[in-house]
Amino acid sequence: MIKVYEELTIAEFNAWQGGEDILDIIREYDKMEELEELAEEVFGDEPISDTMLNDWLWFDRDEILFQLDIEY
Repeated sequence: MIKVYEELTIAEFNAWQGGEDILDIIREYDKMEELEELAEEVFGDEPISDTMLNDWLWFDRDEILFQLDIEY
């Protein structure tokens, strides 16, 4: 089995369900750069799966919005 890792920005990430919803809100508030910085703080340099990223966006939604100073 091989593992393939892809480097991309969160703006390029194809989120689904709740992850997609939170990205739409963050785009609306023009805070994608801040979200990218927050994700780098949270995950560091370690590779993560698309599921891990989507779950973080979805299930940590309230904390992410708070950190980005978005009241929604």
